[in-house]
Amino acid sequence: MNFLSFKMNSILKLQDQRLIRETKEGREILKKSPPKSPPVILDLFKESRIFIQEEEKMKKLILFAISIALLLSGCTSSDGTGNFKLYLTDQPIDDAEEILVTINEISIQREDKSFLTVWSGDETYDLLKLRNKDEKILDITLEAGTYTQIRLVVTAGRIVISDESNEMVVPSSEVKIPFVFNITADGETEILLDFEAELSIHVVNAGQSEQYILRPVIRVESISY
Repeated sequence: MNFLSFKMNSILKLQDQRLIRETKEGREILKKSPPKSPPVILDLFKESRIFIQEEEKMKKLILFAISIALLLSGCTSSDGTGNFKLYLTDQPIDDAEEILVTINEISIQREDKSFLTVWSGDETYDLLKLRNKDEKILDITLEAGTYTQIRLVVTAGRIVISDESNEMVVPSSEVKIPFVFNITADGETEILLDFEAELSIHVVNAGQSEQYILRPVIRVESISY
């Protein structure tokens, strides 16, 4: 007997059992000896349940993959470039005639913690001239993405008080400014940094003279997109 014939016989047996249940004598017989489902039917039901379970698993995997894709697409894209402008301002101490600081490097930190040097050289700024003015110190094109820090390297400083010029000692030249900002494709990001001279300059007694220490304090004044 082939498989098809076996299945047909099983179906015919089910029909016979249905007819038996419709008669009083048949119901009595079924009470004493209830019919068993044919193996082929059981196998078909079992295979159907397995298929449904596998289909549900596949749906869950697809939904999970879609969720991950949407999450990643919600992050700032790294495609394209945008404009990045950096400005410097200050509210210096009142009795100073000049406060000169020299910056020789600017770098930014990417979201993956790596750093990118965006400018290097030697540029000296008079913080007094920035009292009511924002001076642009950087205007570049950056890869679109998220950035988490700006670092400035301040190598030298000089302060003039009562016509007397004093070199400032810089114990640590690297100034870290941690904050998150974005560069969007074809967009523009402007950041204003405030070099707080009053908090950055310290005077210590060195014998009969005074020594000036420069510990740069720079904070983000504003950011615009």
